[in-house]
Amino acid sequence: SQFIEMDDLLERFGQFFVQHVAEEGYITFLQSLGRNLFEHLSNVNLLHDHVLRDHNTCVFPLLEVNSVSGDPNSDVHVFRVSYGSTRNFLNKFLIGILRGAAFVLYNCTVEIEDLTQDSDRPEMGPTMPFQHAFQVTVHRNAHRASVRPQMAELAAPAAPKGNFFDFHSLMVSMWSCVSC
Repeated sequence: SQFIEMDDLLERFGQFFVQHVAEEGYITFLQSLGRNLFEHLSNVNLLHDHVLRDHNTCVFPLLEVNSVSGDPNSDVHVFRVSYGSTRNFLNKFLIGILRGAAFVLYNCTVEIEDLTQDSDRPEMGPTMPFQHAFQVTVHRNAHRASVRPQMAELAAPAAPKGNFFDFHSLMVSMWSCVSC
């Protein structure tokens, strides 16, 4: 049997989550959150607030996104993501989501540097006991040619097999265990 470290598993699951939601026919919905990864992440809190209206027992993380250098539509853009959660270990899941969203939704790749141990640690308040900071460098043209055929396949809307919010609630319930 093969052993996979928990951090690797969570990162792979984050990438799978984005790919799965896109394959379920929600790629247009996900792309509507922004024209690029920076805008997308800047709107995730709004998405979570919307889901919370119908599923008030969900507990979502908080993201703060700030541009560091470059323009979000340029070939290279650097931004900082501050992440706060009530659940431990989901920072690796977020890294997987960042990689998956960059590739699947926006035809780009990302380099992610964990800044959590630096003096630039985020201060998101006492309601978010697990806080992390990342510097994300987006490279837009690196894999554009090889990604196009895959994107075309995903863009053709598949008949949704379930409700997006039901799927999101299921994913959230997976992390509601006491030991997390």
